[in-house]
Amino acid sequence: MANQMSTLFFFNGTSFPMIGNNENDGYDMGRKQLMYGVKAGYSLPNQAEFIIKQLKHIEGLLFKHANPSTEKGMNTISKLLNTSLENLYSLWTMNVCSLLILKKIKNDNDNGVLTILQNRSVKKKEVDFWPKLHININKVIYLKNTTTYDKLGYDYQ
Repeated sequence: MANQMSTLFFFNGTSFPMIGNNENDGYDMGRKQLMYGVKAGYSLPNQAEFIIKQLKHIEGLLFKHANPSTEKGMNTISKLLNTSLENLYSLWTMNVCSLLILKKIKNDNDNGVLTILQNRSVKKKEVDFWPKLHININKVIYLKNTTTYDKLGYDYQ
C-alpha cells in the first residue's frame, strides 16, 4: 500500500486548499518571516496583527470565490491578489505557523496544523476540496482506502 502524508494549516476553522506537492516547511518559513520582520523594525505584536488581518482577508476571499474550492474560484483569488496559487498557499502556511510560534492562536480544533496519512492504494477521483474539520488536530489521522477527500473527517480512526 502506498501512503501519502498531507498537512493542512487552519485559521478560524478554515484550511487553504492544498496546492502542489504540499512539502513546504511552514514553521521554518514562519520563523524566518518573524526574524526578518524584527530586523526591518516591526515588533512581534505588530507583525501578529498584520498577519491576522492578512489571513482574515484571504479567508474572506476563499469563502466568496472558492466555496467549495474550484479551479475557477482559486484562479479568481490568485488574480485578485496578483500572485500565484503556490505563493498564496505558502503565505497561508507561513502565516499560520507564525501565529503558532507567537502563541496568538492555539493548535486546536479551529487553528493550527493537521497532518494526515492517507492510503493511496486506490486511485483518487478529482473532487472539490474544502475541509472544515472539527477533530483533534494534534494527532495524525489515518484514512483507510479513501478515494476522495470529501470523506475527510468522516472516514478516520
